[in-house]
Amino acid sequence: MPHEELPFWLVNVPRDQWPSECPDFLRDISDKDKGIIGTPDEEYRVLRWDEVRAIVGEIDEDVTRDRRNADGCG
Repeated sequence: MPHEELPFWLVNVPRDQWPSECPDFLRDISDKDKGIIGTPDEEYRVLRWDEVRAIVGEIDEDVTRDRRNADGCG
């Protein structure tokens, strides 16, 4: 079955439950959140623990670097 292009707010919702328009609580969300909500469930996968640690480590490095730069210490 080819991937059907849907508005982000209909992705992962069974067709028989589709609202006629975007729900109010989703109208003003960020583009990032639209991307998350609009990602089909099939595109997600469970991460291994070592992958999670690597991601968290990268985030920690970015936050530390940003704090140093904000303090003028970078």
